Amino acid sequence: MLRLQDIMASNLVRVDADTTIRAAARLMTDRRLGCLAVERDHQIVGVVTEHDMVTRVLAPGLDPDTRQMAEIMSTPLITMEGGTGLREARERMDREGIRHLLVTVEGEIRGIVSIRDLIHTPRPAGR
Repeated sequence: MLRLQDIMASNLVRVDADTTIRAAARLMTDRRLGCLAVERDHQIVGVVTEHDMVTRVLAPGLDPDTRQMAEIMSTPLITMEGGTGLREARERMDREGIRHLLVTVEGEIRGIVSIRDLIHTPRPAGR
């Protein structure tokens, strides 16, 4: 059985909470990222997704040059342990209405899984 830690992206890209939204958007574009972790004092305190950029910045007309990531990040963090099965993770994401899930190993955030990762994971034979 595949677990979250088997498919997670461990290269979670982080930005500081006081990073401007424009700088973060450029980083997301340059690196082709759908989500960034937001940190304060080297601790992840939130996440910002492409969806957040549209609904929390563009739609309300915020100025991305003067506003900071802390203003639009999703918090509290929604996490699951790396040993969790993919089906349980999909169900949790559906229940919470989220597209990205932070993965913990021994209580520490070690990676991220997107709904796309879960959808495109090969199924075991016979299913």
